[in-house]
Amino acid sequence: MEELVDTLVDVKDQDGVDTGKVVGCDFDFGVTIIDAEDPSMYLFCIAGPSSSLWGIEYSNNIELYRGIFVEVLNGIISGLLDLDNLNKYCKEQGGTGADMLNAAGLEYCPFGQ
Repeated sequence: MEELVDTLVDVKDQDGVDTGKVVGCDFDFGVTIIDAEDPSMYLFCIAGPSSSLWGIEYSNNIELYRGIFVEVLNGIISGLLDLDNLNKYCKEQGGTGADMLNAAGLEYCPFGQ
């Protein structure tokens, strides 16, 4: 979804809200959102099935990934990505890697800077 690159989105977690910028969004490779003011700070990452990072979070569960990806897209489009709600969704769907959704960093992000 190339059209979402450079989109600003508020990323909310238990510590508050940061304004992020989408640097990559593709179903096959995943999503990476960095801090809009500090590009070295990763706010959210999720690796897709074509990424070398695939499988770290959801044990190759494509249906769980598809659902999470749709939730992330909805958050980006609405302008608010709530990580607590995303973790809740992941757990409700039987995901065991909910904590990985908060582990944003170069080692987990498919679109590194």
